[in-house]
Amino acid sequence: MGIGMAFDLGLNRRSDEWASERNYLIPEKNLKLRRALWYGYVFMDAFISAQFGRLPRIRREDYDDGLFMEVDTQEDVQLWMPHKPLASSQNYIPSPSRITNCFRSLSSLAEYTAVVLQRLYPVRPGKAYTRNTEALEMDQKLQRWYIELPEALRVRSTMVAPPQILCLHMHYWCTALLIHRSLLPPRGMPDDRNSQFELQRALDLGSTAATSLANLANTFQATFGMRHAPPMLPYYLMIAGSTHVAVLQIHPEDIQAKIGLARCLDCLLEIKAIWPAASVFCELLNGTRVVKTLPPLVQHTGSTKHAHVASAGPSRPIDPSEDAGPSSSKNSAGLLRASPFAMLTYSLGLDPNTINSVFVPTYDSWPTNGTLSFDNMQNDPMQQALASLNHDRRLPQSFSHHQLGHTASAPEHSSSSQ
Repeated sequence: MGIGMAFDLGLNRRSDEWASERNYLIPEKNLKLRRALWYGYVFMDAFISAQFGRLPRIRREDYDDGLFMEVDTQEDVQLWMPHKPLASSQNYIPSPSRITNCFRSLSSLAEYTAVVLQRLYPVRPGKAYTRNTEALEMDQKLQRWYIELPEALRVRSTMVAPPQILCLHMHYWCTALLIHRSLLPPRGMPDDRNSQFELQRALDLGSTAATSLANLANTFQATFGMRHAPPMLPYYLMIAGSTHVAVLQIHPEDIQAKIGLARCLDCLLEIKAIWPAASVFCELLNGTRVVKTLPPLVQHTGSTKHAHVASAGPSRPIDPSEDAGPSSSKNSAGLLRASPFAMLTYSLGLDPNTINSVFVPTYDSWPTNGTLSFDNMQNDPMQQALASLNHDRRLPQSFSHHQLGHTASAPEHSSSSQ
């Protein structure tokens, strides 16, 4: 109904030249508001469509070009700080908000997300080779979007970015997961070398995206807490967690996937008091056979007070032996009540203080040309981190696609997480 009202009000059309007898019908200050409202509809339509497994109602040909908001330089340079400084954000260094610049980039990214859902998750799926070709094209466009991202909106390891920029990058990785998940061969497909190679490639690309998304969510939790988490975060965690589950069904001893899944569950446990959808997603992930084989995860409340790095690589895990505030406190008996992530790293026999770089296997990115070559991305820390990772995992020879079950199969009629 809201989208219908937006069309009725003409928010999808350029109204800066609407005039009557030499008088403009819409004041300049309202033009900016109309553009912001329209792309708010575009983003929410794409996000809700992905979460509920339906096609977007707003198509690219339904609205005019040139509706992006203009960047307000004066507003963007204002320093951002939490309204009520939290204990976990006391060490946060104020940085420019980049509000309008971030919203403009998110608007263009939402357009890509809608196109991905329309072309890769139709009601009547086409042939596999056609879908793979479209996925290749979508992945190249998504890489181009990231390369063209303004320098001020990039996530660096030297300082934690404001939450709006972290959410922008989480949506980027969510869109990448939607692309890579569509490449998973359908269940019942004959097992041959080509299908196994395609499956492993899709899983490795998805694992890299899921790990990056989980790291950003972990940084958000550690720095700002989950009391003010956006409503999109539960779905981001769900799609990342389901990808880790799919990887663990094939590689049960994959430490990177175990840590990533534990981080997703850790964030969902804390956020479910704010957004009820997180409770549903947490139950779905806990109901998988993979999670049942992991060490017991202890539910906790509160946020972690440790500093984590918001980069594409894994962030610093929590040491279960040290005081982590409300997330890892001692009960009346003096026993440590750790977060799921801390319990998992401890039970795996890993040293939380030295796991600064956990192995993430991946294939090289899609072959590109021109501006998408590696030479043009070598100055990007995130692309350097992804390119430096090596691949040494292989599918078991006796592996069957039926072992993936419902989670790892590419949805033919829905883009929603199973």
